[in-house]
Amino acid sequence: MEKNTTQKIGSLIIFLFVGFATVTGFYYIGLKLTGQASSFEHFLKTAATGKFFTETLPSDPASHLYVFHRGVAQSVARARFNYRGLEGQTLRMDVVIPELDPDSVYHYQLDIDQAYDGFRMGGIRFRLISASRASLRLKREAA
Repeated sequence: MEKNTTQKIGSLIIFLFVGFATVTGFYYIGLKLTGQASSFEHFLKTAATGKFFTETLPSDPASHLYVFHRGVAQSVARARFNYRGLEGQTLRMDVVIPELDPDSVYHYQLDIDQAYDGFRMGGIRFRLISASRASLRLKREAA
């Protein structure tokens, strides 16, 4: 009886190992075919150099709506914005203007009520659509 149970456990371990290896192999093949592996390699190079500002595409450039995710920098016009989250009723955002000084980070703190009415940051006028701890939705307005 014990030998039969040991054989079943051994077979189960081998089956799980082969299944894990197969799934992992297909995953990495998929990354290479879709080109996402190069994005990951780019991330590793960026992290190694200490440049943590990464560009992402605007959510909807036609309507000038932007979604900023916490901790991910996004370029809008000539500035880079990095949403740092909510602290009570205050939005926190870092702005870098590379034309002025690419090493200087301007820290902004905005009251949510004021942000709904509109504000200017990094030389661009925005109006708050919605805010949460994880993301921020802004609409770019005409200057």
